[in-house]
Amino acid sequence: MTHLPQPTPSPSPVDALHARLDDVLDRAVGSRRIVGAAVLVARAGRVIYRRAAGWADRESRRRLSPDAIFLLSSVTKPIVSLAAMRLVESGRMPLEAPITRWLPRFRPRLRPRCRQATVDANHAHIVR
Repeated sequence: MTHLPQPTPSPSPVDALHARLDDVLDRAVGSRRIVGAAVLVARAGRVIYRRAAGWADRESRRRLSPDAIFLLSSVTKPIVSLAAMRLVESGRMPLEAPITRWLPRFRPRLRPRCRQATVDANHAHIVR
């Protein structure tokens, strides 16, 4: 009986994603473009990729862990703005809607020219 070579199975889309993300992270840390990163990718409520690469503190050679806590400070503004604008584009969040529609306990200090804390006013930095 002659045995034919078995075809090599192609990687699954998740395996391909893992390989691509590993490569991007390794190259970015290796070339010192970034000090480190913690990455989590979820799909349909399930984590399909989780990894940390690089350093939490490069000088003391302390490695970054996947559950590292980052101080984001003002970096959250563009992230939240992007998410909000995606909701606006999809018709699920009107710009003129009051923020209290989603955050009922939100009581901002309003600048004089702002009568109500709306999504649009928040993006224009009228709400403090």
